[in-house]
This record gives sequence, structure tokens and C-alpha cells, in this order.
Amino acid sequence: MTETVVTRIAPTPSGYLHLGNAVNFILSWIYARKRGGVVHLRIDDIDSARIRPEYVEDIFTTLKWLGIDYDHGPGSAKDFYQSYSQKLKIRDYVKYPIGNPSFYVCSCSRRQLKDLSIKGIGEHNCQNQNNLLVTGENALRMVVTEQPILVGDQRVNLYQEMGDFIVIRRDGLPAYQLVSLIEDMQASVTHIIRGADLLPSTAAQLYLARALGIVEFAKITFYHHPLVKDEDGGKLSKSQGAMALTTMRRQGQSSDQIYHFLVKYMGWGDYRPDSLDQLLKIAPASF
Repeated sequence: MTETVVTRIAPTPSGYLHLGNAVNFILSWIYARKRGGVVHLRIDDIDSARIRPEYVEDIFTTLKWLGIDYDHGPGSAKDFYQSYSQKLKIRDYVKYPIGNPSFYVCSCSRRQLKDLSIKGIGEHNCQNQNNLLVTGENALRMVVTEQPILVGDQRVNLYQEMGDFIVIRRDGLPAYQLVSLIEDMQASVTHIIRGADLLPSTAAQLYLARALGIVEFAKITFYHHPLVKDEDGGKLSKSQGAMALTTMRRQGQSSDQIYHFLVKYMGWGDYRPDSLDQLLKIAPASF
């Protein structure tokens, strides 16, 4: 029996969405719809310090503006806060690594780690102290080895990229890598389309899933698309700059211009689609 393709759109409401977000949303949508699949909307709001209500609203405004529909997820900001916020499920996330020998309690601050140039195990004592995890005093880290992680046909040295990364923060909240992994498993996601800058995160989540015994995660297919750059060739940031979608809408630009940009960006020819359905037809079957 053919497996149902399940993708997800997973923005973080830490700023106004930009052109790169739109490209990712559309590619995730096209990949599923091209194959008769399912699209989930997930809003990653676990890092509450950076979340603003206007950024949550911007997600729904943007999806409507782009013409993107989805099969599962919140239908509005109110629905999101009441039923879908990740802050409602903190206990569900943090239970996974507790008591697992692949993790250890660490009381070191970022500054201490930086001062010691710590990138992994063996350079500080926390791993051998068997401390209790206490909110406000310490965090839970993952033991990372020097063996490269294979992501598709690419090798990622997670030890160099992240060192022993945090899975439960000092404030008691689960870290992004843990939350994203659990959410993808609970939604039965089969394909994840994300920017090339998230390749280390993919490696971290594969490594984390292996330690937690979540074998299904290794079956997910990942596609890392090139980043949309700003005028200076740098990575786009969530802001109200020229490439912020809220700025484009305020200036009277239509979603057609996003579709045209994506066709050129992906090298899909000289087409100028004026709807998402037209863009879906233009997208090659091989994508």
C-alpha cells in the first residue's frame, strides 16, 4: 500500500514572516498536494520569550494571502492559543529524555561554556556528577559523539556544529530540537521541507530520535532547499524590512509576485502563474 505523504508548515512566531518563509510554506504545500498528501500547520511557540500576538496573527494572514490551505492545525489565532499551543503540552515533551543515559544535567551557563571553549563531552565535569535536574538551576544536555551524522547523502559533524546541545532548558522548557521531533512523530510526518540552514538541526533531531528509541523518525525524507538571501547575500531575518511579507502587502504587492519569484528561484521555467493552483500544475512531478 502506498504511504500517504504528510508534510508540515511550522513557523515560529518570533517576528513577521519574510519571503524565505513564503517559499518554504509553498514548497511544503506543493510537495504534499502534488502527491495527494496531507498538510499540517504547526506553530512553534515553545520559546515564549520571543512570541508576540501580532506575529501569530501574521501567520494566518500570510497563509490566507498566499492561498495555502491545510488539513490539520489551528484555524485562527484564538483556536491556536486554546488548543494547539505547545505550552499546553510541556509535560508531554520533557518526559522523553528524563532518566535516559544519553543525557546529563549541566549547570554551566553559556558564558562559562564559551569561556572554556566547550564543544562537547570531556571538557567539563557536569556529565560525571549525576546532578538532579532542577528548574532555574541547570539544564539537560545530550551527549554528542564525534561520529558524523548522515542526512541523506550529506555528512554532518554534529559534535562540531552544536556540541552537547540542550534538550531541556534551565527554565524547565523543552528545547526546539526535542519539541520539533515529538511534534513530527505525533503528526506522522513523512516528508520535511526546510531551509539549508537547518541541516544541523536535522542531524540533531535524527541523533536525538535514535537516543530516544524513536525509530520512525529515521524514515522521514528531508529536503533542504537553498536559502532565499537578502540584497547583500545574507540570510533573511524576521523583520519589517523590504522582504517582510507584511511590508509587501502594505505596499500593495500581490501573492502573484511570490509565485513568480518561486518559479524563477526553483528554475521551473519562464511561467508567471497567477494562482497557487497554476503554480501546482507548473511544479515538476520530480519535486
